[in-house]
Amino acid sequence: MAKISPDKTRTIAVVGHGNAGKTTLVEAFLFDAGVVTRPGRVEDGSTRTDYDPEEIQRKISIHSVSVTFMTKDTEITAVDCPGYVDFLPETKAVLNAVDCGLIVVSAPQGAEAGTEKAEEYARDLSVPMICFVTKIDKENADFDKCIQTLCDVTGAKFVPYWLPIGQADKFEGWVDVFHVKAFYAKGESGQVEARPVPDSMGAAVAAARDKLVQAAVEIDDELTEKYLAGQEIGDADLRRGMEEGMDAGKFVRCSAARRSRASA
Repeated sequence: MAKISPDKTRTIAVVGHGNAGKTTLVEAFLFDAGVVTRPGRVEDGSTRTDYDPEEIQRKISIHSVSVTFMTKDTEITAVDCPGYVDFLPETKAVLNAVDCGLIVVSAPQGAEAGTEKAEEYARDLSVPMICFVTKIDKENADFDKCIQTLCDVTGAKFVPYWLPIGQADKFEGWVDVFHVKAFYAKGESGQVEARPVPDSMGAAVAAARDKLVQAAVEIDDELTEKYLAGQEIGDADLRRGMEEGMDAGKFVRCSAARRSRASA
């Protein structure tokens, strides 16, 4: 096995309210990385991180369990954390030992008690956060409303990085706001097809990118001055501002995820 350089390793805590889709998302990571040939299902008791008989019977995560996979040249260790209130102290302990937290939120439900506590723990421990909004293809999914509940409940700034193309039974894919590119899901294969951004989403994508820029430039006086002067913020500057802003806990980057076959 090739030795991985420490600067090419990352450890993330997958946190959030129970039933938001954390375990299913971790299964998707393993599948997309080629670690497994078929994602496990919470309903079937076949996931890699919910192995305890009580977890399988109750269909919830009770223990924090880690999995490791490669993405490009980086080794990621993801820790699937419990979301129900009785087990949240273990989630806090995991957040104290990782590089980043990935907070998972269900699009139909929005921010819930476990979401609020996970964000609070991360903020108290100065752990940078990113966010995945799951179950976009489920009934009553509302990405914009979900983001608003996150901001209202936690008091933090959640900024969309991906926007869904359609929602609920009309979900087709998502738009990468940073690169202004659309990607359409190809069935359940995990593969995507790149296409131009739909004309109907042009205004929404432009507005979302401007919000992303605004959040990114706030951390850097030089970037703020460029933005206020009407100068273009290039991709390199935008990426640097995003990284610095997230590391400083100024905002949380949000992406829309389809994975919703089971609960966590």
